[in-house]
Amino acid sequence: SNDSAYLLALNLAHRFNLIVPDLPGFGKSFKRHDIPHNYEAYTRWLTEFVAKSCDGPVHVVGNSLGGAFAMMLAEARPDLVKTMTLLNSAAITDFENTSIYDEFLRGEILFQVKDLSDFERFLSRVFHKRPFSPPGFREYLCTQFQENHDWYGQLVRGIFEDIAHPEDPRYKEVFMNHKISELKMPSLVIWGDKDTLFPVSFAERAHQLLRDSRLVVLKNVGHAPHIEVPHKVARYLKDFIEQKGEFALA
Repeated sequence: SNDSAYLLALNLAHRFNLIVPDLPGFGKSFKRHDIPHNYEAYTRWLTEFVAKSCDGPVHVVGNSLGGAFAMMLAEARPDLVKTMTLLNSAAITDFENTSIYDEFLRGEILFQVKDLSDFERFLSRVFHKRPFSPPGFREYLCTQFQENHDWYGQLVRGIFEDIAHPEDPRYKEVFMNHKISELKMPSLVIWGDKDTLFPVSFAERAHQLLRDSRLVVLKNVGHAPHIEVPHKVARYLKDFIEQKGEFALA
């Protein structure tokens, strides 16, 4: 949901024209159980959105699943993407170290929250240092996750289908490793080194595979650097895109 980009956006709004969409299936955007919300669908929705609502190519920034979508947009329509920034991105792996993908294959979906203790476990996995939240906010967020319990399961299963083992030949197709080495636009890879979902070795792999990339590893930061240290992420982003134009899609 675009709420999670709010702190980062605050640090960038004085300098850039920001567009922060709620993608289908998240936030206040539509959730349609009768149509697949898979990578192909997201690529189609996002390319159409950027082509129709942005004036020229954009600087794309994506965290986690948003990073996967950023790479798919860049691959499908490189003419729409001026630069790409990946924050602890999904859809990149080194095929060696264990990660949340192994949990998904076992049917364990961290994002499926039944009660407050599930939600606490989720928060402790996502954040190395938990950001401040006002009284009642954690409970409010927990109810949002509870309401989306089945939906988040459906989203994850939509990506992995019936793949149950990393040896399944289709498993490699879930990742963008084999596609991103074709990308020519400048890229920035920012990763919290304490990510319990995607280890920092995935960042190093992304950096190796991308032709024109810079790697920033943030010490003592978890899976969501834009929430834990938004000012730091903003500084690296500004330095990276300062010379490349005015539009940023976060």
